[in-house]
Amino acid sequence: MNTSLAERYTYGVGSSQLQFNDGELVGASADFFYGIPERQKEMIGLMQTQIKLQKTATDDIVGSNIASAEIIASEIEEQTSAMEYAVKTSADRVLYKLEDLEDSICGELSKVSWELAQIGNILSKKLSDIITILKSPRKTEASELTQQGVRHLANNEISEAEDRLMKALEKDTTDYVTLMNLGFLYVQKNQADDAIKFFNKAITLSPNIDDHQKSYTLWCISRVLYATSQYKECCRIAQESVNLDTTPKKIYSLGVYKIIAGYKSEGFELLNKAISQDVSFFALTATDPDLKEYKNDVLAFLDKIYQQKYKEAKNKFQELKDFLSSVSTTIKNLSSVPPSVDIAKSTYKRCEMLLAKPIYSNIIDALVILNSIRIPSIEYEIKRCIEKELWEEEIERKKESLEAEIKTLEAEIETITHNGSLLNAEAMSLVEEKNMANNNISNRAGSHRLGVGFISSLLFFISAGNAVTLPTNHEDYFFSIIFFLAIAVISLFIALYSFGNWVYSFREESRLKQIDKQLEKNNSSLRENYTVLCTEEKKLENLKNDKRSLKNLLFNN
Repeated sequence: MNTSLAERYTYGVGSSQLQFNDGELVGASADFFYGIPERQKEMIGLMQTQIKLQKTATDDIVGSNIASAEIIASEIEEQTSAMEYAVKTSADRVLYKLEDLEDSICGELSKVSWELAQIGNILSKKLSDIITILKSPRKTEASELTQQGVRHLANNEISEAEDRLMKALEKDTTDYVTLMNLGFLYVQKNQADDAIKFFNKAITLSPNIDDHQKSYTLWCISRVLYATSQYKECCRIAQESVNLDTTPKKIYSLGVYKIIAGYKSEGFELLNKAISQDVSFFALTATDPDLKEYKNDVLAFLDKIYQQKYKEAKNKFQELKDFLSSVSTTIKNLSSVPPSVDIAKSTYKRCEMLLAKPIYSNIIDALVILNSIRIPSIEYEIKRCIEKELWEEEIERKKESLEAEIKTLEAEIETITHNGSLLNAEAMSLVEEKNMANNNISNRAGSHRLGVGFISSLLFFISAGNAVTLPTNHEDYFFSIIFFLAIAVISLFIALYSFGNWVYSFREESRLKQIDKQLEKNNSSLRENYTVLCTEEKKLENLKNDKRSLKNLLFNN
């Protein structure tokens, strides 16, 4: 191998291809523990190299005979464009995106983060809990020696660094930080066995080590085994690390290890799992230098998973399209459309744009969006809207019918009330007429009428008596006759008058009976009118209550 252990450990076994600046290799041996400016410079150089490799890989893929060659090449071009944009941005942005760039350059750069963290650089906020713990101040003599050793490492003073770290180890043989940094130091010195020994000690001797720390240390061991081509053992240790702490990046790297070790089926399954969790690994798989020897298998694998996802996306997209087409008429007739329908429409438009450029990342984005749409739920909501509108229309029809009935009843009540008023007026007129008749009878009948009859009879008998006792004197006889006739006329007049009063009284009494009959009939009509009025008013109140209930029902729903 032309590259050093540190270079293969950090950048992969294909690091011999990562050259820039007129072919000069900028590897970990020259910059393994450098500060931020140097690290930025190296990262940018590695990205530029990776961009060149990806463009070359794109040309090779396009020239292959697989069905999805152009699609895979387009996916790589997308990632390449993103990397070129990152290179053009400021160095601070490159540094800030260090973790993402580690994946993009298909290397294992988390170790670089480890060493930078030891000297307190600004990457601390992006490191895991283990790094935070390691940065905490330690006041012991061993920790001070360890810090001195790290500073020597940062200045590439390997001997001085080893001296300080060994002295720190004498003070505390179980210190996790000291043991880990000794492991990295021996990686730098190309002493793989010693590096693995100290990494193992960090696991077995350090107290209170958690799963995250153990997983990280196991991964460091697997990385050294990988860098020394011990692929089967590398796979075993890496699997232990993944079992403790799983990330898409670790799954991807383990898949690469498996393929290199000869376990291609398992390796490609792991790559598929990593790609399903992070779509950026699709393009990385196509350009990974470690997989160059397996180019045909890799492209066939990528073509297969692309075709599967593309078919799935197309089917779901067509299903959504057919659904929206089938409900378009129904939706137009609805006064209010469920929000889920608008979401489905926007999803359709978004996916239509994504599928117009069917690269793998777009396909996955479309699938994620399409899978969020639940067509049965939308159908149910549309059905509910239809039922609600039909129900509201039925309520409106009932409401209109009630209003018509109310108007009819109100007119009937008004007529009944008017008739009642007429009957009351008629009754009052009859009562008044009855009172007048009674008064007439009272005035002309009774004791007055009997008195007149008595006087007339008395006068008649007096005149008769006078006639019987007529005087013999002719003059007196004439006077008596005249008196008799006068009395007789007066008596006849009084008798006639009395008879007339009697006839009038009889007629008035007959009229009173008729008035009483009419009053009884009028009272009966009034009672019937009142009964009907009460019934109609009760019915009207019930209809108004029904109308209010309908309004409340509409309002509450």
